[in-house]
Amino acid sequence: MGSLKSGIDVLSRRMVIRGLAVSLVWFSAISWAQSVPGVTPTTILLGQTVGLTGPQSAIAEMVAGANTYWNALNAKGGVHGRTVTVKTVDDGSSPKRAGENAEQLIARDNVFALFLGRGTPQGEAAYKFAEAAGVPMVAQSTGAATFYNPKRPLVFTVRAPYQYEVEKIIEHFVSTGVTNISIVHVDDAFGKDAFASAVQALTRLNLKPASIATWDTVVPDVPPVYATTKKANPGAVLVVGALKPTTELLKRARADGFSAQFATLSNNSSSQLIKDLGAAGHGLIVSQVQPSPYSPTTAIGREFQAASKAANAPISYLGMEGYIGAKVMAEALRRAGRDLTRAKLMAALETLSSYDVGGVTVTFGPGIRTGSRYVDLSMISKDGKFMR
Repeated sequence: MGSLKSGIDVLSRRMVIRGLAVSLVWFSAISWAQSVPGVTPTTILLGQTVGLTGPQSAIAEMVAGANTYWNALNAKGGVHGRTVTVKTVDDGSSPKRAGENAEQLIARDNVFALFLGRGTPQGEAAYKFAEAAGVPMVAQSTGAATFYNPKRPLVFTVRAPYQYEVEKIIEHFVSTGVTNISIVHVDDAFGKDAFASAVQALTRLNLKPASIATWDTVVPDVPPVYATTKKANPGAVLVVGALKPTTELLKRARADGFSAQFATLSNNSSSQLIKDLGAAGHGLIVSQVQPSPYSPTTAIGREFQAASKAANAPISYLGMEGYIGAKVMAEALRRAGRDLTRAKLMAALETLSSYDVGGVTVTFGPGIRTGSRYVDLSMISKDGKFMR
């Protein structure tokens, strides 16, 4: 009997010790996770500041595309057992508000990283707070040179630089025999960056802009910009700016019978652009930094279409950009491992060398922060669709 009691006591002590060990591991995991901002044993919190209202409100399509990916991923268990949540706040495309949002997301909401912010001046404002806190900015939606020259190690972009888009458009104009090209651009970091790229491209071809006109970021005055452009009588016009003034300029030109070929960059590539332009959109060239979301010719095109239909989400180029951005972020989170930290996330991103998202490759590495070089041209058809 004494032997039996002794055996039970030993077994009880072993069970207690084992239980304590499990508890220590669990509490250690909780303590570790709580020490990493935005990370718990079951969740990862990302922060996003974008212009859901204002001149670039079509960005909602990009947000929807990313959410389509996150929702499908979370339904399958997330990443290493953690679901991914994105706290999205509206900045109205205002750099000031974008900076304020970034500060609150980092300091008050304790997000793990900033994800899929939109706009060059908005991104610059957010970066000041991200840099001070050591917070990565992943899939920042801008192609401005200011984000990779000089290098900003915390910023990872998944789209091609604006320089590549501008060069593609200029080369297309010249290849069709058009050499008198006017440039219209918004007077901010985005517009100045694209303008500089256009001048460089023209200079290499021994050309100069037929005319140059700018509008203000906050209060764009389109009529004098149009007057300056029309006076130069160009064969083609490159327009770099937000959606609303761009559509106003083109509609004014078409109503006036001004027949120059117009082109704009991928920041305006949205269903809203086609809707706002109506008949005036026919023939507008739009550079694209993603494969066609409407075509099944690429694996990512087929994947995005299927996911969007299942989620009853809109299919668009902007949606595709958001979807790919989320897919790249998720892959980096997987590679970073269960013991997630910001340093491990950045190290994981640097391992993405020729990472194939389904027809487009993304490459990061030590000192490499511009992940894609993919650029294509599309044109709005008479029936209001993007065609290649």
